[in-house]
Amino acid sequence: MTAPAGEKLNELIGAVPNLSDPSTTKFNKINEWLAHLIGLGPEQVWTGYVSKPGNLNVRFRQPGPTKLRPELGVALIDDKPDYLEKCVSPASLLVAPGGHIGAMALVSAKDGAWEMARIIERSGGPTAPRLLEYFPDAQVVHPAKISTASASKGPAGSLTTVPLVVGARIRRMIRLAIASAPAVMLVGPPGTGKTTLLQQVLDEIAADPSAYGFKHEPSSKWVTPEESWTTRELVGGETVDESGRLRFALGRVLEAIREDEWLVLDEANRADMDKIFGGLLTWLAGHPVELGRASTDADAPTVRLGWSDTAESKVEGVERLAAKDPGTDPIEFLAGREWRLLGTYNALDAQRVFRFGQALGRRFVRVPIPALSIEEFADALEGHAHALPVEVEEAVKACVVGLYAAHYAAQETTLGPALFFWMPEYVRVGLELGLLEDVEGDAYEDVELVDGQTGSHALSAVDQLLAEAYLSAAGVWLSKLEDEELDGLEERVLASSALTGEEWTWIRSLLPALG
Repeated sequence: MTAPAGEKLNELIGAVPNLSDPSTTKFNKINEWLAHLIGLGPEQVWTGYVSKPGNLNVRFRQPGPTKLRPELGVALIDDKPDYLEKCVSPASLLVAPGGHIGAMALVSAKDGAWEMARIIERSGGPTAPRLLEYFPDAQVVHPAKISTASASKGPAGSLTTVPLVVGARIRRMIRLAIASAPAVMLVGPPGTGKTTLLQQVLDEIAADPSAYGFKHEPSSKWVTPEESWTTRELVGGETVDESGRLRFALGRVLEAIREDEWLVLDEANRADMDKIFGGLLTWLAGHPVELGRASTDADAPTVRLGWSDTAESKVEGVERLAAKDPGTDPIEFLAGREWRLLGTYNALDAQRVFRFGQALGRRFVRVPIPALSIEEFADALEGHAHALPVEVEEAVKACVVGLYAAHYAAQETTLGPALFFWMPEYVRVGLELGLLEDVEGDAYEDVELVDGQTGSHALSAVDQLLAEAYLSAAGVWLSKLEDEELDGLEERVLASSALTGEEWTWIRSLLPALG
């Protein structure tokens, strides 16, 4: 190589006539050169131009990079204040567990020159060390552990991080509840980040078990119960084996104890827990229970569930469940003192299938996870609206806050923030792609905000996009409301000018199709 890597990179980027041109081949030479430089195939590098931080997620979730699943994604970022730093978080999601890109290189324009400023890759990855050989001034960023449990999927299928504005006292309650009780349930309205909070605390415990009084690093098995579940799916029970005989099969609880993994029931009330918990009610009260027999033979061994006097879980005789002759000695599953049954529960969810009864509820320590206040929500929304065109940003934010406030005003309609955070992105994409042929009214570039009246409706395109986003995000939930509850919500929404009467009527007309 006759020129330093930085100079060659500038030369290749400078040779692209128009970075924002929709051509799919304009960055081929950059891809080929970088791939050759660090020992990858040309199809393993994918470059995209990012004019705004909010566009990064869109660019790198197009069919091209999603299908190719490149080892290296290269984002060319405009030279604007804070653009580089604002791109770090969405780029981290692309390479975190569950992402489809091996590493991300953020190439930023600075003083007329392009430089590889950030390399984002999970710790121990192979790409960052190779790039550093040629771009030693780049800063390597290892994304925090992000799982599917700590990210929510918006209606468009894109990952949207949910900022958690939760007080230190609530976080302390979660930590201490898990440290001190065998069964803990996080309870609150949908969209309040219960799953994310639980995953974060579990990550904290796994990173430093001793700080929470545990001797061993726990691992967790996450499951989402279903309406069709019976005691057999949750705990265990009779099933037909390959020989056509009735034998005892393990359910989720016994499987978790066998593997000494904590069991997490996410959205627990999707199943009728009161009906299917069975002997777990007695067991969670600290008493051993018999769950059945290994087979239908008269002398078949019993299957028992109890508690161990050690930190670890113990299982005795489980291999005999599949044996032709299971013997007669009991088969025991003993949960260790450090074993935990955890869950999340939407107490106010209008889509709920079941509620917890009092007997079952008493077996769990329940930690309330409240919805954000309106002020907290407005602050958190800023991070989701910054990519909007400046002409409409304040108006869109005011409308989304108005919708959230209309829900927050009544307990039966309260929702967490997750459903609302996605709405500005829907509006932004709708305006950017211009799929608005059927919309009458001014183009969005001509919008003028008058005397700070950001709640006014000067733009029919934005009105329609906001209504569409709201229907997509919350429509199924709305379709489950009683007429009286929906009427009250309508009154509050229209009073706030969050939506026009015309758009609300359109939304209500489509609810029967969703529910």
